[in-house]
Amino acid sequence: MTAAALRRLALATALLAALPAGAQQRDQSSLIYELLDRINQLEDEVRQLRGDVEMLRYRQEQGAHAQPAPAAPPVASTRPAPPPAPAAPDAPPPPAAGPGNERAAFDEAINYLRAGRFDQAAPALDEFVNRYPSSPLTPSAAYWLGEARYALRDYGGARDAFLKFGASYPTSDKLPDAMLKLGFSYQELGDPSRAREVLQRLTQAYPGTSAAQQAQARLQQMR
Repeated sequence: MTAAALRRLALATALLAALPAGAQQRDQSSLIYELLDRINQLEDEVRQLRGDVEMLRYRQEQGAHAQPAPAAPPVASTRPAPPPAPAAPDAPPPPAAGPGNERAAFDEAINYLRAGRFDQAAPALDEFVNRYPSSPLTPSAAYWLGEARYALRDYGGARDAFLKFGASYPTSDKLPDAMLKLGFSYQELGDPSRAREVLQRLTQAYPGTSAAQQAQARLQQMR
């Protein structure tokens, strides 16, 4: 997945966090699916535009490299013509992305997430995090693992995933969103005191963010 796609995925979570309090009562799986489906549509449009640009570039290059008119035939010679030079071998095709390729594994997991197949996205993301702990894609995978488990209503799994994410990536710009869902997970698990603690810390540490605004709204509902 391109860096632009990753940024659009991050934007989807920010949009979800910015929804009004009443909308948070809707089914979380449906909300995430709608946002990611819109991102998928945008990516298809960008991919089509890139294809049009590549076609235009190809036509321009063909016009710039038009073959010149053939020259006059050379004077006949009694000397034998030299043998033709061997043709250069074709460049080998790029290797196909297999299951061991980290980029392919990440894209596969994110595609499950986009399609709303959270029961497949969660184990795929979990496997990616464990198999590629040093990959630059791992922070994103670790965050979306928590979101996938939350969408499955596996609030214990979501809690654990967001706690691990916060401990592993304390400077990530996704930390406010992770804290928000961590607080929600504690509330769903029947631990309102811990939920309040996390949400209050979020409002103090990241004031003015959409996550902090959602946390404040949830705290008011919990009074």
